[in-house]
Amino acid sequence: MCRRLICITILSIFIGSVHSQNIKNPINNNILGDDSLNLKIDLNYNENLRYAIELLHMDSIKSGTENLLQVYRLKYKNSHDNRVEQYSEIEFYNFLELLVSDKVTEPDKNLIRELIGEMVNLSTYTQYMLKLKNLVSKEQDSELHYRLLLYVTILRDDYNSAFQYLDKVLNINPLLLSATALKVAILYTQKQWEECRIYATKTTVMFPEYAWGYLIHGICNRALGQKEEAKRDIIKALELYPNYPFALNEMGVIWLSEDVDKAFTYFKRAHDLNPAFDWPSYNLGLIYALKFQADSSIKYYSKAIESNPNLSTYFKRRGDVYFELKKDFKSAIDDYTKSITLDPNEAIYYENRGYAYLYNNNIDDAIYDFNKALELYDKYVEAIKGLGDCYYQKKNFFKAIECYSKAIDLYDKYDFAYLMRGEAYINLRQERKALKDFTKGLEINPLNKYCYTDRGNLYMLQNNVSAAMLDFNKAIQIDTTYAFAYQRLGDCYYFGRDYSNALKNYDKAIGYDTTYFYSFHARAMIYLNQNSLDLAVNDFLKAIKLNPIFDSSFGNLGWVFYLKGDFKSCISYSQKAIDLNPNAFYAKFNIALATLRLGNFEEAKKLYTLYYKECKESKNDFEGAIGDLKDLIAKQIMVHEAKYIIQNILVK
Repeated sequence: MCRRLICITILSIFIGSVHSQNIKNPINNNILGDDSLNLKIDLNYNENLRYAIELLHMDSIKSGTENLLQVYRLKYKNSHDNRVEQYSEIEFYNFLELLVSDKVTEPDKNLIRELIGEMVNLSTYTQYMLKLKNLVSKEQDSELHYRLLLYVTILRDDYNSAFQYLDKVLNINPLLLSATALKVAILYTQKQWEECRIYATKTTVMFPEYAWGYLIHGICNRALGQKEEAKRDIIKALELYPNYPFALNEMGVIWLSEDVDKAFTYFKRAHDLNPAFDWPSYNLGLIYALKFQADSSIKYYSKAIESNPNLSTYFKRRGDVYFELKKDFKSAIDDYTKSITLDPNEAIYYENRGYAYLYNNNIDDAIYDFNKALELYDKYVEAIKGLGDCYYQKKNFFKAIECYSKAIDLYDKYDFAYLMRGEAYINLRQERKALKDFTKGLEINPLNKYCYTDRGNLYMLQNNVSAAMLDFNKAIQIDTTYAFAYQRLGDCYYFGRDYSNALKNYDKAIGYDTTYFYSFHARAMIYLNQNSLDLAVNDFLKAIKLNPIFDSSFGNLGWVFYLKGDFKSCISYSQKAIDLNPNAFYAKFNIALATLRLGNFEEAKKLYTLYYKECKESKNDFEGAIGDLKDLIAKQIMVHEAKYIIQNILVK
C-alpha cells in the first residue's frame, strides 16, 4: 500500500476545494463544500497537520489518525463551525472519532483503518466488500459495518448498493446526521419534496446550526408553493452561513419573480464567492437576457457551460439569446445542436433548431427538425406551425394553410397561426378569409402588433386608407419602436400626398431600424417629388446598399440622375433595374430618353421602337414616356426629335 497516496487523499479533504453543482451525481449534487473557507490557519494548525502527515508516511496509522483528528477539530474552531459538509467528509470525521473512542472494539478500529487505506486502491474493491460483509457477526456491530459498506459504495459510485445500505443504517440509527443528510440529498435529486422536507427537518433538529438543512427545507417549501416559508428557511441558512453560494443563489431564485434587480444582487454575490458554481452564472445569464443585454447574457451562460458542459438547458438558453437577441442564427443552430446531442429525446430542442434553420434560410433542414419534434410529440403545436412557415417560404400556400389550420385545431387561441394563415390567404387572393383571420388573431391577443400591420396592409390593398391608418397607429401604440408600422403609416400619408407627415414617419422608421431599405427608398421618393435631388440620391444609394436586388431603387435613381443632367449615370442605373426586372418599362424609357438627350437620335428612335413594341405586347402603360417627351417640347429642348418620336413611334 502506498501511504503517500493515502496522505495526499486525506490532505485534499482538509485543504478544501471549490465545488460546483453536478446534477449527474445524486449523492454529491446537493451537499456543497465550503466555497469560501478563508481559514484562519494558525501555527498550531500547520504544526499538527505536518506532524500527522509525517506519522502517516511512517505507517503510524493510529498515531497519525489521532493527530489528524486534532487538526480537523482545530480547523473547525478557526473556520465556520456551521460549514456545510459533503456526506463523505461528515462520515470521515465520524470514523476518525470512532478510532479514538474507548467504546469501539479494536477489530472494528482495524476495519476503519483498513477503510482509510482502501480509499485509494480500487483494485481490491470486490475483495474488500466481501471482507466487510463477512465481518458482520455481532448484532451490536451491524450499524458500523453497514456504515462502512455505505461509505465504500459511495466512494466507488455504486449508488444502487449505497441506497440499500443507507436504509439499513437509518433503520438501525435514525439519528445519524451524515446518513440523514445523505437521504435528504437523494430525495432532493428525485424531487420527492414532501419526504425530503421531513428529513431536512430532522437534520436541523439534530444539528440546529446546519445551514444546508435549512436551505434544502426552504427549497422543498418553494417547490411545494410555500414561498414565504421558503424565504424564511433560506434567510436562516444565510444567518448561519452568510457566504453560502448555494443559499444566495436560491434566494435569488425566490426574488426573481418579484424583483429582478434584487435577484441579480444575490446571483452576483453567489457567483463572486464561487465563479465555478454554474447555477448563479446561468441565472445571471437569464437576467441579462431579460434585460436584452445579449453580450452579457452570453458571457454568463458560457461561464455556466464551462463549469458544467453536460447540461443541455445551458446550451438551449444561450442558443435562445443568439436567436432572439443577436439574430445570429448559425450560432443558435450550433447551441441547439449541442442540446440535442446531450438530450436527443427533447422535442423543444428540435423545434428551436427548426426555427433557427428557417430564419437562416435552410428550409429543408428546418422541415426535418419540425418533423423530428413531431415524432417525439405529435401534438406539438409550435412545430406544426413551424412546418407551415417552411411551406409558406416555399410558396406552397395550400400546404402552409393546412399546417396552420391543424395548429389552430389543436390550440384555437394561437394568434400567430391565424396571422400566418391570413398571410397565406392574401397570397392566394382570398382577402375575405385573410381579414377574418387577422381579426380573430386580434380578438385572441389585442396586443399582437403584427396582426394590426397585416390587417392594415390588407386595408391598403382594398384602398381603405383610413382603416389602414387606424391599424398602423394601433400597432405603434403597442410598440412605439415598431419601424414597419411607421413605414406603412408613412405610406398612407404618401398616397394622400401629405409629404410632410409621410417624411416624419419615414424618419421615425429609419431611426428605429437603420437596416430597413424600404424606408430609405420611400423617403427618397418624397425628396424626388420635392426636387431635393441630392437628398434623393443619398437615400436611394442607402436603399440599394441594404437591398441590392430592389429594381425600383435603381430605376428611380436613374431618373434622379436624368433630372440632374447626368444622362450616362441615368442609363447605367436604369439598365441595372432592367437586369433585375425585365418588365421595368419605366427604366427602359429612361434609357431611351437619356440616349436622346445625349444627342443619339437614331439610337433613341430604335430604343423607343423596341420598348414601345414590348410594352404593347405585355399590355403595359407608356403614357409616362409620352409625358416626358412633351416636357422636353414645353422646355424647348430637342423639340423636333421629341415630336417625331411621339407622332411616328408612340402614337400611331
